[in-house]
Amino acid sequence: MKTKFTIWALVALFFGTMGCKKNDDLKPAIGNVPDPSLAAAGSCATPYTVSTIAGSAYTSGPTLVDGVGKNARFLYAGGIQLMDDGTIYIADGNESVIRKLSPGGVVSTIKLPAALGGERMLGSAYVGVAKDGTINVITGSNLNSDFPEAWIFKPGEPAFVYSSYYATYRTLAKDPYADIFWFTDGFSMEKFKKNNTFGGIGTDRISFDGDSIFPDFGPHSSFSAMCIGYNKVKYLSDGYFLYKYTPEGKSQRIFKELGVEGFTNIRCTVVNKDGRTLYIVDAGYIRRIDQGKVTTIAGPNASHDNRDGIGKQADVHASYLALSKDEGTLYFSDYQANAIRKITLR
Repeated sequence: MKTKFTIWALVALFFGTMGCKKNDDLKPAIGNVPDPSLAAAGSCATPYTVSTIAGSAYTSGPTLVDGVGKNARFLYAGGIQLMDDGTIYIADGNESVIRKLSPGGVVSTIKLPAALGGERMLGSAYVGVAKDGTINVITGSNLNSDFPEAWIFKPGEPAFVYSSYYATYRTLAKDPYADIFWFTDGFSMEKFKKNNTFGGIGTDRISFDGDSIFPDFGPHSSFSAMCIGYNKVKYLSDGYFLYKYTPEGKSQRIFKELGVEGFTNIRCTVVNKDGRTLYIVDAGYIRRIDQGKVTTIAGPNASHDNRDGIGKQADVHASYLALSKDEGTLYFSDYQANAIRKITLR
């Protein structure tokens, strides 16, 4: 009897596991995420569960506090980069620092050196860390010039900084096939590295084909987001529309059928490995695009209390995204919660 029971228990476990896999393969509904109470009974995990892993909103007190989980504090949790080992680097508005979040949830501070002339970084908006330890940063608006700055911090060297009048530096996108980052400047994109020709930052400049897409752009607009896929396509946004630039050098607007009404303020884009799914941050909402259809998977909630939860029950004001290697989790910074959070995708 014991043997028969064990065999049937194993059979039940096997088919139960198969059922879990089947649920994981289901595509999300189009439109807003359904109420979690409608989820099928017996499912192994609830998609779109939002949880806070570091930081929290505050009303007063220090803004540069290291610690575990919600005990840590950020001045402004901006751009993030997820490393292969699960470490997350965070651009923080605090002067001359980058924050580091370990896979165990411990937030620590990396103090950055001054440039040769003694200038220090005022506050970071985007961060990208290379394998050799080089930290690349784009700041928010400089308090003195109102234009962003580009910084390179190499281990053991003074910092290198560059800016220019009317600079519109935005985002830092990792090339999946090289240890290099790209950034946008107006309607162009460049590799984020020192240019020995003019002593600045930016090489291999690529400018979009104005004949095909510039009519879509309003005055004084620029690219606000960029990511690079494993298909070597660069995906960009000017805040309202989405574009792509192929390895063959062709640029075009994509998802025209969605219309301008679909997006109001795109700040970040990430794409999965097969290039079929694009995740975007749009006015605080996290949206997913599959086969030309948009799903809103989380966003601001009427509670305005930064609560965790499932889908529309959570209160989310997303800034920047990072997709896990297994593509099962999106990590994101939240500008209202002043925190690093995550949302499960399956």
